[in-house]
Amino acid sequence: MDQFIGKLRRQQYAFTAGILMACIAVIASRTFAVNATATEFTRGFIDGFETGIFAALLGRLLFLMLRNRKALRDPERLQALHTAETDERLLFIRQKTNAAGMTIVVYGLTLASLIAGNINTTVFFALMGATVFAVLARGFAKLYYRGRI
Repeated sequence: MDQFIGKLRRQQYAFTAGILMACIAVIASRTFAVNATATEFTRGFIDGFETGIFAALLGRLLFLMLRNRKALRDPERLQALHTAETDERLLFIRQKTNAAGMTIVVYGLTLASLIAGNINTTVFFALMGATVFAVLARGFAKLYYRGRI
């Protein structure tokens, strides 16, 4: 259990760094927006997309931070979280759906689309479409394996 507590503490540090990097990225994207060829509507759409992605990222990181903090303070929650993390059925589903690889792909495509939104609208929409496809593919694979296993 001590290894799991150490893992949770490392996650807390990573989540804090993620929140700081997301805040810096929001400021940088608002400061260095160089896509002058986009129409006002397209620019507003891209700004809204970026704001929504950053808000979702920050919300997810805050949720995970609070969950870990509560688990570190309460032994019952710690045990429940440990049991959920080591559940063989969920681990098998994650393995079958290639959850780690798909997560990297989704985050990479999202980051690329956020960067492209400030440079070229065509590339932004192409990357945004690829991101949506990857998210849907991952979601359907997860639903498929949850129903079968």
